[in-house]
Amino acid sequence: MQHDERLARRLKLRDLHTLQAVAQHGSMAKAASSLAITQSAISKTIAEMEHMPGVSLLDRTSRGVEVTPYGEILLRRGLTSDTTTLLRRMRERAVDLIISRMADAIVEDDLEANILFHDPLVVVAGNGNPWIGRRNVALGDLLGERWILPPPDTFLRPYIEEAFRACGLDLPVATVVTVSTHLRNNLMARAGFLTMLPWAMVRLSGWHPVVRALRIDLPTTRRPVGVLTLKKRSRSPVAQLFIDCVRQIAKPLSNDRQPA
Repeated sequence: MQHDERLARRLKLRDLHTLQAVAQHGSMAKAASSLAITQSAISKTIAEMEHMPGVSLLDRTSRGVEVTPYGEILLRRGLTSDTTTLLRRMRERAVDLIISRMADAIVEDDLEANILFHDPLVVVAGNGNPWIGRRNVALGDLLGERWILPPPDTFLRPYIEEAFRACGLDLPVATVVTVSTHLRNNLMARAGFLTMLPWAMVRLSGWHPVVRALRIDLPTTRRPVGVLTLKKRSRSPVAQLFIDCVRQIAKPLSNDRQPA
């Protein structure tokens, strides 16, 4: 296996979230508090990320930490925004490709889709939430809980609304509306909130160690997930290598099942 392929397979989305949190807070201690993990776990993740390419991603100073030019490139190229924003940026030639959930296998005329797997939505809660592990739970049982939802104009919101409609339910009133991954995870881990996310996000090992999916089957939410690129834009060797690696990583998810 080539070095670049090993590197792509070892780097995880949670690692980018960790680096993003450190960059945002300027401190490993503050980032650890934001992510609800230990500072030693943050330090270990950053050290492993730096070891893979053999460069420093952060400069440690007496005032905290600062992102190096290498770290800036990784954060810029590993952008974790919502799909609507990323589609706009890809059409502006600021993003090479997008891995996204799709309404169906048919995409807009200027896009090319390579389907990786099909993925349902799941209800997600913190490990200590009393709903975790309970069987025979229906979506209607959770309407009175505190919900975190994305804003109405974001990509995932229509899928969530559809999940409730398919069960004959109105969308619950959101206690918190946000697109912030860190805020959402902390509220689930520490304050008993619920949200709805693609199963693959929860399934991927280590995405967030203190949240889990509830045992609720939502079969009508199953949708294709694929790599989106622009048809009339040639791919760089790096982009093609990334796509090839993603295909390999996604193979186990093609036959994966959510908790039952």
